[in-house]
Amino acid sequence: MTDRTTGSAPDEKPKLKEYDGEGITVTFEPRRCLHAAECVHGLPEVFDLSRRPWVLPDAAEAGLVAEVVRRCPSGALRYHPADGSVEHPDIPTTVRRTPSGQLVARGDPLVTGAYGDRPEARVVLCGCGASGNRSYRDHSGPCAEPDDDAPGPLTCTDLTGARLPSGSGDVAHVGPECTFRPSCSSCEVSGALCRGDAQDPKPAREEPVLSAVIEQAVQARLVASAPRMETVPATLRYDREDPYAVSMAFPPPATLEGVEVSWAFARELLVQGVERPAGVGDVRLRPYGYDRTVVEFHAPEGVAMVHVRTSELRRFLERSQHLVPEGREHQYLDWDQDLAKLLRDRP
Repeated sequence: MTDRTTGSAPDEKPKLKEYDGEGITVTFEPRRCLHAAECVHGLPEVFDLSRRPWVLPDAAEAGLVAEVVRRCPSGALRYHPADGSVEHPDIPTTVRRTPSGQLVARGDPLVTGAYGDRPEARVVLCGCGASGNRSYRDHSGPCAEPDDDAPGPLTCTDLTGARLPSGSGDVAHVGPECTFRPSCSSCEVSGALCRGDAQDPKPAREEPVLSAVIEQAVQARLVASAPRMETVPATLRYDREDPYAVSMAFPPPATLEGVEVSWAFARELLVQGVERPAGVGDVRLRPYGYDRTVVEFHAPEGVAMVHVRTSELRRFLERSQHLVPEGREHQYLDWDQDLAKLLRDRP
């Protein structure tokens, strides 16, 4: 294992530290590190700030090292397996704005910065243009509000410097405070990621609603006592006729009983659970790390816990809210039908 620094004159390429192992090489770009600590918490035997070199790629299996590196939200850590494979970006690209104003992207954005255009699988962008490492987020503090003073011209690409992939109807899903514009008139860049106050006559692309029922397949990692967490398939479901509820179903091979098991719970619980611990009943949720949410299922037989990607849960919630906006669920209830059902079910 070697630890070496590569880099050259400014504006040519970023300064990287490389940590070579037998099965995988890890690179580190210090200027982009935001101290999320996913690495040191995920594999402390590999990532240890108290020693030099602080990264020992051979201290764990290469696949585990790659998995933990992918948790790094800023992209300061990257990996290069010895077999020549590459990190596959998340599809579709997702972008969300944090309460402090930064834009967290995962997928396949192209970011323009001091070193030209760089494809990024994971990146945290400055949302206001005040970063000292534009377009990347640094430690300058929370992003300025749109009306605040910030250095430089406040055009779309100057604010974020990001463009998203094009050519597919499922390329980008962007939070309410920033907008993906397939073609932005403010900066004349195709596929620009722009702040919400940018002027553009073309609306953001919206996903058409084709059905009153949404079903979305997700991968859930079963938390058990074994060293490796087993991945099991699950299906999230939302029905406009039952607008307050969502469900998560597991197929027969994934259950102890050998039959499909479905858990129904409030959509509001899922909305809260991706942000903070929520629930005191049979279903409880809490954030875990950068892009994981723990879902706990409590039954008389015991407790089952799974990890689900938070980006997948947000995507599902976004789709459900296109179908039935939050706060308007009561408008989709059929009171006469529900009352008739209650009367029919009476003993």
